[in-house]
Amino acid sequence: MSSPLAVPPDLIRDPIARIAADGRLEPCTPETAAWLATVADHVDRLPLDDDQRARLRQGDEVVALVAGRWWSFEQLTDGGRTWLRARDVDDRERRAATVLATARCRRLAALAASLAHDLGNQLNAALALSAAISPEVEERDRTTLREFEQGTKLGSRMVRTLARLLSARGRKVEVVEPADLLADALSLVQKSYDLADIDLVTEVPCDLPVIRVMREEAVQAIMDGLMALQSVDPETVRVTAVSTTRSIADDRERASVVLRCHAASNDAAAIEALLQVVTFADGSLARIARDPATYAGLGGALFMQRRVGGDLVFARDGEGVVCEYVWPAVRSVRGLAR
Repeated sequence: MSSPLAVPPDLIRDPIARIAADGRLEPCTPETAAWLATVADHVDRLPLDDDQRARLRQGDEVVALVAGRWWSFEQLTDGGRTWLRARDVDDRERRAATVLATARCRRLAALAASLAHDLGNQLNAALALSAAISPEVEERDRTTLREFEQGTKLGSRMVRTLARLLSARGRKVEVVEPADLLADALSLVQKSYDLADIDLVTEVPCDLPVIRVMREEAVQAIMDGLMALQSVDPETVRVTAVSTTRSIADDRERASVVLRCHAASNDAAAIEALLQVVTFADGSLARIARDPATYAGLGGALFMQRRVGGDLVFARDGEGVVCEYVWPAVRSVRGLAR
């Protein structure tokens, strides 16, 4: 069987270099020389840990991150010479990571219902204990207990929401209260806002019409928008909701619910970058690829909104940027919780 190193150097596509006796890397092509100039000129200076170096000397393939991309390294022997071969395996590694993440989510989804049930029982026990001892403590301690109860209720909602998002199956359309959707989304993003020192203010009236949506997808869409607003480094994000009418075909009016999220920010460059993505302007895909955690969900959020007859709109608004979620209203009800 012929060695891959018998291929003429000008036909070798992967960076390859001879490892000299002193460990220096001697490139066999100009392309390899240019690549090594940005990586290392000695085998001991490759971006590997001690275990990877030992495995490399044994002839194993080792994978390392180089300049933001995954590369594999192999040490090969041919004709009494030792060679280093490098291959760009970034696509392979990222696909593998996606497959593993998907499998992990499936496993968590299978456990979500039972975990949420167990955690819910523990949180309910904590609330029951708080209610039992509240009459027996002083007023200042009751304030502490009330704060404890609020945090516990938020934790309980967060657990239930996570369980629903993980275990959701199919495309079930439900009639829900907008305030309930917002509360689910806020239970998941509140911590991120706290860590970023961003004030998240909500003003939701108690008499909004209900809406018909796919609950988990609507919660995810709200989350994606709120997380994207963090990218403009706002001091405050204010969330309000109103019942209104919107023009549709044939000059007809349709009752709608609008959830408005306004981020107060002076960062013009960050606002422009966000608007570039949501309007699919030139360069938007490259920006999404560079920062998928911030932007990748927005396209899906827009799709999910329009699939139920609604919309998602981003625009400049005074000192900052606003995103509006629009849903068709079903009917008016009273008694929505904030």
